[in-house]
Amino acid sequence: MSLLMEALKRAPAGPAAAPAGRPGLALHLEAMNADLAAGLPPRPAPLAQEARDQSRAAFAARLPPQPGPRHLRFWIGTTGLILLLVLGGYFWWQGPALDPAPPVSRPPPTAPLPARPQAPEQPAPANRPAPESREGDAQAIRPALNDQHRPLIHEASAAMPAAAPEPPTLRIQRGTPPLDPNLQNGHAALERGALPQARQDFEQVLQGDPHNLEALLSLAAIALKEGRPPVALQLYQAALTAHPKNARALAGYLGLSASRDPEGTESRLKTLLQEQADAPSLYFALGNLLAGQGRWHEAQAAYFQASSLDGSNPDYRFNLAVSLDQLRQGKPAADHYRQALEAAQHRPAAFDPTQVRTRLQILAGSAAP
Repeated sequence: MSLLMEALKRAPAGPAAAPAGRPGLALHLEAMNADLAAGLPPRPAPLAQEARDQSRAAFAARLPPQPGPRHLRFWIGTTGLILLLVLGGYFWWQGPALDPAPPVSRPPPTAPLPARPQAPEQPAPANRPAPESREGDAQAIRPALNDQHRPLIHEASAAMPAAAPEPPTLRIQRGTPPLDPNLQNGHAALERGALPQARQDFEQVLQGDPHNLEALLSLAAIALKEGRPPVALQLYQAALTAHPKNARALAGYLGLSASRDPEGTESRLKTLLQEQADAPSLYFALGNLLAGQGRWHEAQAAYFQASSLDGSNPDYRFNLAVSLDQLRQGKPAADHYRQALEAAQHRPAAFDPTQVRTRLQILAGSAAP
């Protein structure tokens, strides 16, 4: 409208304006309106309709995409398959538990128990409280119950197989076994000097017990007295076979075999003495070996150890006296000669007592002024 007003103002001044209906003014107005319409922007849509369209577009953008019919059927089928698998696995896992239980074998009906006899009711004394009366009733009923169940116990024990009787208890009594009479007779004959009788008695012992140590050693000593060293060596070997660590058997065997290997025998005896330091027979065998080599000082020490461990052996005393006599120690030698003679009265000895008495006289004469 402002453009129309400006155009009217710019019109030339002239006579009065032409009346309405003139074609010039109408054409001029139409041309101005066309120019005005061409210069203006297009008319916008109503504001309310545009706002509604924008709101719908924003709400649709926020919503998740809706699945189509195919997607919906796929998810329903997958879910159903998973449920079927889960149910099938559960029933398979619970299969043993769902099996019907095996029929229970019921025992055959037994005879009904006899009726329990009723104890006669007795009125309780007035001065006794009620708990004590109930205890008295229980004591009166207990024998009746025992009588009632006693037949059942007997029937059950009769149906069971009888238990095997227990084996008798073995009682071992430790003690010294009785000596063989032949062994006692042999020692008695040996003390009397009856060598043939002693040998016969000891041989009788070996017939009943071939490994009897005392009989084997006694027979070896008899063989040495009779001048049969090979027989004594065999008897010592038999004793060692039955008793490998016996000191008397070892000493006798090594003493007889020392001539074949003196150094080896000496080493063997010293090794045995380290293991059996309280064996006088080993010291005696070592002293004999050293005395045979003229080593009287060492032999005297070995004989002294043997005599200290077994002072009642006459042979140990005699050899100790001989070693002292060889070392020119007459007085101690004479003392041990006398002790050897005294010990020979109680135990058999390998030396001749007559020779010992002769030697004592000689030592006594040499000691006189």
